[in-house]
Order: sequence, then C-alpha cells, then structure tokens
Amino acid sequence: MAEAVGMLAALGLLLTLIAVLIYGVGWLVVATPFMRLCLISVVGILALRVVLLPFDFLTIWWTGEYPEVVLADELKAKTHVTLSTRISPTRRSGKFTLLAQGSLTNDSDRMIESISIWCRVPKLGFGDSEVVARRVAVTVSPKETKSFSGEITSDITGIAKTGHVALQVPDQHFCLLDQVYGGT
Repeated sequence: MAEAVGMLAALGLLLTLIAVLIYGVGWLVVATPFMRLCLISVVGILALRVVLLPFDFLTIWWTGEYPEVVLADELKAKTHVTLSTRISPTRRSGKFTLLAQGSLTNDSDRMIESISIWCRVPKLGFGDSEVVARRVAVTVSPKETKSFSGEITSDITGIAKTGHVALQVPDQHFCLLDQVYGGT
C-alpha cells in the first residue's frame, strides 16, 4: 500500500513538474482540471503522511517494541570470511583478471545473499593504483558456512617492469570484504 501511494505521489509530482516547465504555474492550476486534481492529490497525500506520522511513534510508545532494523555493520561483524585472490592474464595485451575465492561463515540470525569485495591494485607506474569493487552472489543461511568464487574484474592494467617490453602482472594487490548484503 505504501509503495503504491509513493509511486502515485512520484507520478503526480513528475506530471506537475513537466506541466509547470511547459505551461507555467498559473495556467496549470487554473486551466487544466487533471493537473489541478494531480496537484491536490499530491499535496493531500503528503499532508496525510505528516498527520499520520505521530501515530507511528505512538505505536512504538504503546507497545514498547521498536521495529527490527539490522544495520549492515552488525551483519558484517557477525560474519567470518576467508578470502584469497589471484591475478591471471587475459587474452588482451597488458590486461589482467582479478579472481577471488574463499568461504563465508554466517554467525548472525539473518540470511546473507551476497557480499561485496573491494580491491586496490597498482597500475603502470609507482604510486598509481586502480580501485575495483564487485558484488559476489553467495547465499548463506544462519549458522552455515559456504564457499564462494568470482571474478572481481577483468580489466586490470599491468605494471611496467624493467627488462620487459609488455606490461606484467601486478606483483601486489590488496583486497577486503567491503559489504555484506542480507536477505529477507
């Protein structure tokens, strides 16, 4: 219900904005009954939301129960990850692929649907680096351990080494677990 009201409000605001940009405010409100109805509907829905806002807080006060909100950091703190990465050459000259694999233990009471892995890899010369992040799908139920593997990126630029004509595999890289995404 709330999603439908939100979509209706967004559609009304969009139509109102388009009409205001094309025709101007005066002509919009006075001359077009449909746009007048849209404007009144949007203002009415927003006013109703403001009027009903205290009741949301009063139900928390009456029942003493707060809605359950699980923060991403709490979920991440209750997971244990073993992560290993490697870089392998691709078919394109000077480009390399960064692969990740490992295992994930879910010690929380919520389902985990995917994780995000963040990596920094040196690029071409000294001091330059590339930063990449990729979401890897791994479904882990509470109190369960599963393994995962995936490609983080296939577009890493190699580094220049003395004695070699072509770009070489970066000899260092740093990867870590960035985010844990819970399920419903």
